[in-house]
Amino acid sequence: MTAKGLNAAAAMLNGSRVRQCLQRRLFSGCAPRLHTTTTTTTTDNGATADGPLSGIRVLDMTRILAGPYCTMLLGDLGADIIKIEHPTRGDDTRTWGPPFKDYERKVSGDASTDSTTSASGPLYKAPPEFPGESAYYLCVNRNKRSVAVDMKAARGREIIIELAKRADILVENFVPGKLAEYGLGYNDLAAVNPRLIYASISGYGATGPFRQRPGYDVIIEAEAGLMHITGEEHGEPVKVGVAVTDIATGLYAHGAIMAALIARSSSGRGQLLDLSLIQTQAAV
Repeated sequence: MTAKGLNAAAAMLNGSRVRQCLQRRLFSGCAPRLHTTTTTTTTDNGATADGPLSGIRVLDMTRILAGPYCTMLLGDLGADIIKIEHPTRGDDTRTWGPPFKDYERKVSGDASTDSTTSASGPLYKAPPEFPGESAYYLCVNRNKRSVAVDMKAARGREIIIELAKRADILVENFVPGKLAEYGLGYNDLAAVNPRLIYASISGYGATGPFRQRPGYDVIIEAEAGLMHITGEEHGEPVKVGVAVTDIATGLYAHGAIMAALIARSSSGRGQLLDLSLIQTQAAV
């Protein structure tokens, strides 16, 4: 850990680079129920049709980048990804832009002045304060279905448990212990589905003095020394251009899950995987 690196990271978090997510409603209601339509898009490459993970169902309770990147890879390999999102704002990265993909919603009747027309008919143009889905979100959440669930509500927790009973893999990136407070921890869900592979991604892991701290890529880059070795030899610490720690953690999580699937084929049981940003950055 370097003082210069931490100071540089803190400046980035407190500066203008921090994106303020807009609070907006993704669905017509906040009730914790399974929606029959999805709010994400899927790619046209047919990746989910007959990939090597076809038939594997993943319950994706992650947001931002490390977790969604992991489940994106599983989806690319053919797994069925069901993403759980906040009932009113969804994944924070939906509003991280520009660039955005404009909202397009069909409307009945003739196109009005605030509508445009496509080959499939008139399209509703969303108000300017809702610029659309961010490219960031669409890229890392491809090949996924999305459902809005309020896990603070009893019915919402019931829905997640029912989905977990039918899942092969659950991936989450809450602060360690948070899901257990809602009865959704590994021990809770393994009791109803012993074959469940439960991957937890956090900043500092489930044990140790920093386990309750949230994890941010830029902070981990500083603490693990990556910023110290990036940039000019005698210059200030420099952040890597992309969130490389988040991406590497997603890759490690994806590999660990694949190994757990192989282990389950012989043992018949799932397992708990504890992954962290700090361990990943130290490893790479």
